[in-house]
Amino acid sequence: MWKRRFPYERYNKWSQDLAEKRRWTETLEKWGLKRVEAELSERALGSSACINVGETRDVVVGFIRDWLARREQHQINWTMWGVISGFIVGIAAIAVSILMK
Repeated sequence: MWKRRFPYERYNKWSQDLAEKRRWTETLEKWGLKRVEAELSERALGSSACINVGETRDVVVGFIRDWLARREQHQINWTMWGVISGFIVGIAAIAVSILMK
């Protein structure tokens, strides 16, 4: 599960209103990654287009794409760290078994 909050404050291209961006972020997180991806995949829209997400009106598509990209990058990072950790644990287990002989 994604614990870190999306840093909507940094994405000024889509809106200058922090309350609006917070509302968009909360709505996207409530909907979830799969549902948001499905909603966007059904439409061919430019980044400046707006859609309704649930009861939140006029969410800018570019903001949604930024949110999706950040979520996907976060997921990739966690997967990478999991693989690296597993590799280190495996190497340590082999080293311990060799030393125990």
